[in-house]
Amino acid sequence: MSEQSGKSYSKEILEIADRLSYDPELVAEVRSLSESDLKVLTESYLKEVHQSPSYWRLKPARDLATPYLIEVFEREYAFKKNDESSTLPDSPATRALSFLEFGVHNELKAHLLHWLKIGDLNVYMAIKNHLVAFGSDDLLPHVKVLFEHEDMFVSSGARGGALMAIQEGRAESEFLDYVWEYAKGLLFVEKPPSMYDPIRLLEAIDVEATKNLLLDPSVMRRDHPLLPEALGTLNSFQCPPDAAFLNSLIEDELLVPEFKKDLIRRAAIKGLILRKDPTAGVYVEQVLASPKKYSEDMVLAAWTARFELKGLKTIYDSAFESYENAGYELEGLAQEERDIILIHYLDSEVCNGGFWQWYFNDYGRFGVDTRKALKKIGATKHARVVNKANRLFGWNGPPTSRELVQEALDNMPEKKAQKMDDLNDAWGELPPWTLFAAAWDWKRQSKNTQ
Repeated sequence: MSEQSGKSYSKEILEIADRLSYDPELVAEVRSLSESDLKVLTESYLKEVHQSPSYWRLKPARDLATPYLIEVFEREYAFKKNDESSTLPDSPATRALSFLEFGVHNELKAHLLHWLKIGDLNVYMAIKNHLVAFGSDDLLPHVKVLFEHEDMFVSSGARGGALMAIQEGRAESEFLDYVWEYAKGLLFVEKPPSMYDPIRLLEAIDVEATKNLLLDPSVMRRDHPLLPEALGTLNSFQCPPDAAFLNSLIEDELLVPEFKKDLIRRAAIKGLILRKDPTAGVYVEQVLASPKKYSEDMVLAAWTARFELKGLKTIYDSAFESYENAGYELEGLAQEERDIILIHYLDSEVCNGGFWQWYFNDYGRFGVDTRKALKKIGATKHARVVNKANRLFGWNGPPTSRELVQEALDNMPEKKAQKMDDLNDAWGELPPWTLFAAAWDWKRQSKNTQ
């Protein structure tokens, strides 16, 4: 037992609370419900739409609710929408599936197979991943319709379910053989799918055979639709194609489609680095010498490659390595590493849910320190935006207590709250902060190695 907020909680309660970022008291409350009350809560969740209050309350007890969730599939109206005005096929069955683990509830298999045989597209869309994720040979004759379906979302879902079954060791022999031949065939069609592309399935089944497939001239060609994915996979295997081919990709101005040019060139440069080919450094310096000629992603990739060529680890990588070793506690980090972690969480929170989310969650209480960190790495425009957001709490910025920050947000006048929302767009218009961090880090490490 452990003490928290004056109450004792079991190890199980504390682990669930930590995993879900829940208050242990809320976890303990829902997990102590009687059978009848848990049924009522589950039914309430099933009848609602989207992520309702019942969803959040039931989430810590989804394992306890599993029997009631599976029972839904016996109902005649299981896949009928709860809200006909919704654009999503939100039904008791789809809501149940969102809480059930993939491919582990054997009692669910027969229910899903029954619904599969009905042949309804909406049902296919809902059950595709779950049913295929069992990876069992007895299901193979039935799930082939999902793999081979003309709707790309149905077929991609089947591939996603297969990948889970393979990675988690559930895939049986006949199932594996079918998936291998199916994925290999997709690699050689005119327009192979990009969602859950076949390369991921092939790699999961047999790495050595996948190497040979990807190095086949019919795949390793500049106009293959999955060339970026193939190059990236070969790089992960430490066996890129020959340097002449990689150089030709970087120098080819006619690569199509346009949006894949950067992906191909970045993978090609990485391949040259792995081959220890001197042309890699030439291309990297060419990009960094004229960054405005290239995309931000390409410039950032060039910075990363420059560090790698010099045998250096970027501050971004070392900061997260130290953060993990410190048990995800900021107190155990060097100042430079702490700065990078703070900026990372600022950017991820703002991009995901805006400044309000950043302040509401744990890292917003470091608002003043984060602004200073941005200024230190040379991201002055980013620092100005954060300073404007900080000032909405007062001249000294947000409180240094999470509870006080949340209280201040709750009491923030509507006019200030709107100003905070407006800053979301201002942040989104700025270039990636990582570009400034890379340039700053290069100067810092170069100085230290002189």
